[in-house]
Amino acid sequence: MAGETKMRRQNAFLSTGLIIFALFGCFRSQTVESAIVARINSCPNPSSCQISLRGATNFEWDQLYVFDGGDSKKDRELALGIADDGYREFDGQFVFLQGHKIVHEENIPTNIEHPISGQVLFDVPDGHRFGIYPHDATFSVTIINGTGGRYYQLKQTK
Repeated sequence: MAGETKMRRQNAFLSTGLIIFALFGCFRSQTVESAIVARINSCPNPSSCQISLRGATNFEWDQLYVFDGGDSKKDRELALGIADDGYREFDGQFVFLQGHKIVHEENIPTNIEHPISGQVLFDVPDGHRFGIYPHDATFSVTIINGTGGRYYQLKQTK
């Protein structure tokens, strides 16, 4: 009887641990890029989807810099006007600023041959390797099924 009670307690403890682990996995923070994709996928008509990035973040920011991954640390720091400690060579990057301070950085893996499945690409101005977007910018979305899978092209509309 005592052994059976001990086994039930162990099973209950194990089950509780698994539930907590599963909940932690569900509620861990997602990337901004995956939040953008989720917003796009929730559009009633994805082919005419307009999104704002403000709703894809859970922090305050006033400017977003999007780098395509082909620039140096020095180039990024010149563009930002501040040090970029989150720089990783060959990665694209979302850098969110609030009052000229970095409040969030997200490195975006890239592939030189084609976009990666689930990747969000911003339509940066011709001749530039980065784009700058205000917090109230809105974007039209183009969904593209390419060699590397489905990816998303965002073009600023406001």
